[in-house]
Amino acid sequence: MGGQEQNLFEILFILVLLFVGKQMYDGFKNRKKLEEPVQAFPQRIRIMMAISSGALFALGVFYLIVDFNFMAIIYVALGVAFIYLTYEKILIGSNGIYYNGKLTYWTDVKQWGFGEDKKFLHMQILDKGKKAARMIPIRPDDHETINTLIREHKKRK
Repeated sequence: MGGQEQNLFEILFILVLLFVGKQMYDGFKNRKKLEEPVQAFPQRIRIMMAISSGALFALGVFYLIVDFNFMAIIYVALGVAFIYLTYEKILIGSNGIYYNGKLTYWTDVKQWGFGEDKKFLHMQILDKGKKAARMIPIRPDDHETINTLIREHKKRK
């Protein structure tokens, strides 16, 4: 790979790290907005995301050992960030549901349901006045509990 292509590639990785870092920061702020009681559910593991995250982390560690440089640190940081996002919990509080750095208030949830295989929670929401859809990967075992919690919280709002 030539010098310019390598520099562009490195800039893209840095931009992705900055984007993921901002997403994690926003998620931290949004988690604080959840009102008690809060119940946590592990999200269904997306195998390709877990493998890709682990591979990126391993690549970074390899480069740290072989040729310690700035990009090796970026690879490790990205790997750790993606691993964190892959295993981040779904949180259901009395005022909304948190997933993937976003807090959706119950007043914004217009419809919800589950796919036939019960692997996704489908939500129709109003996001800043516009209709949006959100798919949350859940474990099939948790769908009844999550549905009951949503029903309880939606009744109150």
